[in-house]
Amino acid sequence: MRSHRQLPSDRSLTAHEPATVEQILVGYGQYAIETYLRQAPMLHVYELGDLDPAMQRHVRWFSRGRDGLPDAVALRFDGLSTPTLIALAHDDLDALRVLVKTIDMPRRYYAHVTPGLQNVLAGVHKPLGRHLKMGLPRGTPLGPLEAVIRFGAADADELVAFYRDAYPGNHFEKSSLGVGPYVGLRARRGIIAAAGVHVYSELQRVAALGNIATHPEHRGNGLATIVTRGLVQLLAPHADVIGLNVRRQRRGDRVLRAHRLSRDRRLRRAARRALKTRTPRGAGRRDAWDVKLSGRAAPRTGRRRGTGPRSRGS
Repeated sequence: MRSHRQLPSDRSLTAHEPATVEQILVGYGQYAIETYLRQAPMLHVYELGDLDPAMQRHVRWFSRGRDGLPDAVALRFDGLSTPTLIALAHDDLDALRVLVKTIDMPRRYYAHVTPGLQNVLAGVHKPLGRHLKMGLPRGTPLGPLEAVIRFGAADADELVAFYRDAYPGNHFEKSSLGVGPYVGLRARRGIIAAAGVHVYSELQRVAALGNIATHPEHRGNGLATIVTRGLVQLLAPHADVIGLNVRRQRRGDRVLRAHRLSRDRRLRRAARRALKTRTPRGAGRRDAWDVKLSGRAAPRTGRRRGTGPRSRGS
């Protein structure tokens, strides 16, 4: 059943245009949600990928709007051991703020939200930093074909061990191999570099890169660039939107060190500009906050609204 809850008071609405908050079931309202998300596809690459039918069993959708037209969309992802709330606004932040307040979450979860929304999340939370939403423009030169290997289910245990050493605090689980392709490089002692996806949907033609790492003993040799470019070359024929969520770096740091998808100088200059550019008011936002939440929130309508962490970091 769909749950409709009329919002208590919203000055932007009239008595003839009540806004409703809905939990969207599989298939219901999907066209309206996709239309909303496609207005800023690079920002919403995770959500677009989660519209794939293969992901629906892991996702709960929430929307707020009038007459079936959403002005805010959020989702809860339960496909990993720790749930994740994704709530990103490309236009009406106030509408999303109202929506987030109505969503029940467990005591522990990750939240990936537009700056300003982290204050709406009740309970004790630990900021994981400000992140940039980056994307690869269509038609970008990808450079020479890279000779990377593609990992499969048989490599799961080796990848777990690799990420434990190369990327402490990573978000790789064995089930991640079922989401989309993972590629890498091997030496005599095992895997020395790897890159994969957090989200991949051939149906939606989107992919979000993630879990890009190099073994500490082999850093400084451009291996992350090689595996990232090799992965993009594999994805490009099947995805029109290729995105990346990366922790915001200080000016002077190496820009997109593991994420320079091409040796093309124009792309590198564009990447540097993207890191320095502030988004104009009303335009699609480039950054978001990742936070990890734990503890308890104040009770609401007789139930406790938990706080606590799907993080899909870089």
